[in-house]
Amino acid sequence: MKYNKLLSILFTVSFVFTLLLTTVSFYSFNNNFYESEFSKLNTATRLKTNNKDLFSFTKILLDYTSGSSDSMVAYATIDNQEREVWTEQEYLHMKDVRDLYLNSIIFRNVMAFIMVLSLGLFLIFYRNQASVFFKVSLKTMLYLFSAFFALAFYIVLDFNAFWTNFHQVFFDNDLWLFDPNNSILVNLVNEQFFFDLVTRIVVTLLIIIIIYLLVAKKYSKEVKK
Repeated sequence: MKYNKLLSILFTVSFVFTLLLTTVSFYSFNNNFYESEFSKLNTATRLKTNNKDLFSFTKILLDYTSGSSDSMVAYATIDNQEREVWTEQEYLHMKDVRDLYLNSIIFRNVMAFIMVLSLGLFLIFYRNQASVFFKVSLKTMLYLFSAFFALAFYIVLDFNAFWTNFHQVFFDNDLWLFDPNNSILVNLVNEQFFFDLVTRIVVTLLIIIIIYLLVAKKYSKEVKK
């Protein structure tokens, strides 16, 4: 494979992974999204708590997960009793989630570096071969779009299976299996919550990829002229 094509492929793949993980991060810590979901799913009522405490311990949870805080200890009034929010299993699982998220940020930053580097090298050594860049990038992006479209179809078809497989791939224990009768965490962010979250991520990704394809196709034609 020629280096100009390799650089185009590297740029496109790293662009998509950077975009994916940035989108995941954006929605996973978006306060407006949580407010909308908690209202839609009647989360405070289901947890037998009030909105003030709900958003307070949710913020503590998100700060811990994002690495902004080293503790997720929280207390709240639940079912008319002041209590510690999380169980030992929830502490342990969220440590795994935090490690996964922080590692994903490292991976995203590496992908962003590769994206910038590959584009920079192409511009330095192959700036007169823009048609090759767009042609190879378009083809690569179409493969990636097909993969994400298939993933979107799988999510809609059987989200429970997708979510189970996700946990089995990224976690090497069964701490993510909670008893909904005893766990605040699994009721705070239940299956419907994650379905809505993943749907937003995938739809946003597909829209941006489609825009990329249209723009790249347009400039590819202009270059050929």
